[in-house]
Amino acid sequence: MSAFTLKGFTDGFPEDIKSDSSTFGQSIIDEFSILRTLLPRLHPIVVEQLQEMYPYIVNAIECRFSVIRFAAARCFASMCKANLSSGMKYMVENILPMVADQHELRRRQGAIECIYRTLPVSYRLMDQTLLQRSIPKSFPTLFSSLFRSWVE
Repeated sequence: MSAFTLKGFTDGFPEDIKSDSSTFGQSIIDEFSILRTLLPRLHPIVVEQLQEMYPYIVNAIECRFSVIRFAAARCFASMCKANLSSGMKYMVENILPMVADQHELRRRQGAIECIYRTLPVSYRLMDQTLLQRSIPKSFPTLFSSLFRSWVE
């Protein structure tokens, strides 16, 4: 991630972010999109180093601008696709509690958007690993039951 995301979620947004001439918000969205595009092609060590960006992505999920929340949720889903165990752990610890926030609507909206984007990715990845593990274990049972029906 670049300077715009770090600056926006540590120092705050500039005062003129809503003006037509400001490109600050678009720069943050572009950074999330570039990260989403590059994540599947990065080395696993680099992906692990990018986990330190999780707090900034969670801050973006809590942002007052819905388009930034949307881009951050998609970026988080891509990060979960790259490293499912750490992403889901971070989601359970930091994003799921935001759903229960009764005072800040944007936190709930961002959390639900993030969950909506992440769950299909996690289901696909878990199904693949479950199928890889369950098919070889189910063949002996299947063949033994077929063999018994032939003998009887």
